[in-house]
Amino acid sequence: KYSKQYEKWEPATPKAKSTWIDYSSKPYEEWPPDDDDDLKPWDQEQENIGELSISSTPAADVFLGGVDAGKITPASFTLVPGTYDVSLEAPGHKTWTGKAFVKAGKTEEIHAELKPRDPTEKEETMGYLSINTEPMGAIAIIDGIVMDYPTPTKVDLDPGTHSVVIRKKGYQDIEDIVEISAGETARRDYILMEKVTEDVWRVFVNSLPSGGKILVDGYFTGQWSDGYVDLNPGIYDISVQKGYLFHFFSRKTASIRIFFFDFLQFLLLLLWN
Repeated sequence: KYSKQYEKWEPATPKAKSTWIDYSSKPYEEWPPDDDDDLKPWDQEQENIGELSISSTPAADVFLGGVDAGKITPASFTLVPGTYDVSLEAPGHKTWTGKAFVKAGKTEEIHAELKPRDPTEKEETMGYLSINTEPMGAIAIIDGIVMDYPTPTKVDLDPGTHSVVIRKKGYQDIEDIVEISAGETARRDYILMEKVTEDVWRVFVNSLPSGGKILVDGYFTGQWSDGYVDLNPGIYDISVQKGYLFHFFSRKTASIRIFFFDFLQFLLLLLWN
């Protein structure tokens, strides 16, 4: 930190051919705050967002500004301050509409009572399944059929018993049985567990010189030697590729089998003319 030094500017004269300004800075001296100073850090995030909490009877799909929010009540949202159009929809009930006034650092709460209406022919014969997962973005497979949209999602089903599989890369599958009744919505909330990585093996790849691309089956892994790649049990072609003078490439390739080894280490020598 430096203090500002101000220079005095003089009007130019016809005889003036050049003007030199000497600008120098001096260290800025800080002073300790007084004992009664109660300074708190400014929470910019808190100043710029608010909360919206919505609940309803019965549970309903939430729409904000006419767009499906992908949540079912009860639901909470973190929003920038402003006015929002809120719509709630549930089978067999009239659509509820209202406005939410979100203020910075505050929580706006809405509770809605949806009024029943005469059900449509489809609602009388079909049931609904609402699926939420943590984390979101999982695929729902119902009776062996992959649903069109990732979670959170809502599907209409024939009354009866249905098998449900929830699947997401890097997480364990969840299997469930759901009973669907005509004109009603069943809700399921699933918490996904990460897969145990006991079947993944670490392959260390060293090369002389280092700094070569590590390729597996011809594809660049994003790793460089000396480094490692994680692989499932199987047979792979491991190669190290390094550009040298005149863009001349050479590589040493080793086929490996990963079955019972805790780790494998290769010393791959790069050869060039």
